[in-house]
Amino acid sequence: MKAQDMFIRLVDPTGKHNPMINAHRVWDRELFYSSQVKQHEDPKKKIEDRRLVSVATEAEYNESRKVRK
Repeated sequence: MKAQDMFIRLVDPTGKHNPMINAHRVWDRELFYSSQVKQHEDPKKKIEDRRLVSVATEAEYNESRKVRK
């Protein structure tokens, strides 16, 4: 198994918070993505505590880092 970089975008469905892109080093991309969806999109959570999960690119991650500074 080979470690890979993966970039995850978290979006607040209520629109109160700006989207965030995080970088992760993962062994299994599909397993990690499904784990993130399970954690952040849990229907048992209140809507304001949920985040929509999607995969982002390294370029999008780098651009988001420039905006935050």
